[in-house]
Amino acid sequence: MTKIIILQQTHASKTLRKSYPNIPDFLLPALEAVAESQFKLIKFVQNKKNIPVIAENSPSIRHGDMNHGNHVAYVTHLFPNGLTETFAQLNAEQVKYLGIYGAKFYLPHQSIIDQTYSDYSDKTGLFDNKYKKDTSFKNTGKIHQEREYLSLLQAMQVAKDTKSEAVILMYGRNHKFIDVAKCFPSIQVTVKDLSVDIPKYLYIERSIARPLVSCNQLENLGKIFGYTLPLAPAKQEIAPHHLPDPSPKTQSMTDSASNLVMYGTLALGGLLLAGLFGRCCSRRKSHVNKRKNHTDSRQLRL
Repeated sequence: MTKIIILQQTHASKTLRKSYPNIPDFLLPALEAVAESQFKLIKFVQNKKNIPVIAENSPSIRHGDMNHGNHVAYVTHLFPNGLTETFAQLNAEQVKYLGIYGAKFYLPHQSIIDQTYSDYSDKTGLFDNKYKKDTSFKNTGKIHQEREYLSLLQAMQVAKDTKSEAVILMYGRNHKFIDVAKCFPSIQVTVKDLSVDIPKYLYIERSIARPLVSCNQLENLGKIFGYTLPLAPAKQEIAPHHLPDPSPKTQSMTDSASNLVMYGTLALGGLLLAGLFGRCCSRRKSHVNKRKNHTDSRQLRL
């Protein structure tokens, strides 16, 4: 069974990245939150160097690849002794680097790992066309589920190619993975939250509803993206993960309601029986009175 470790992170927003290198003061709290989250990711991966790492919404990054030669030299200059023991020991420039570039650049450029892998298949251009250009589809529960499914497929592909028993996925904390993971009976998913809260006045918090998961539809999506792994998704519809099983409190309320219905039925039955008995006694009493009156009339005549 392949183990997938989901590292939930806080990553830089487009606004933050575009403001680099002259980041305004009001964005500095967001920069520090992102940098601290990336610091946690790097520390985690450093202790698990032999596990392949997949980065969200990113191409594969290798040491010195993609014209990053100058970048490697800059990182080496900026972190001559590697990462500090604690986040508080970082200087302002190091915090800025982690807040903008993050773990996915630091890890390969510091040769902690060989590379970070892309979270989507490079076999087709569908990813850009489907998820980056179609703005109406952006930030919905459906796109989250589809991207998570493709990432899990990619993780299985990476595990197969590298002959690894585990893979790390670095993803934003709005991605849950748990409901989608149920489509893969051959993987074990663990979610570890390494995110850091950004001050609420710097962003609009939104709740993203996740629809019912269709493993069959997701499997077809994987085929469209060119995956040919011998997968066997569960052929079932899976309810959204945020709908919990009935809690003891809910169950107790349900039992109480059932008891009320039962006692109410018994009480109604008792009232009906009492009414029938009362009518019967009344009729019998009336009949006895008639017989008595009839006897009295006969005695008077005599």
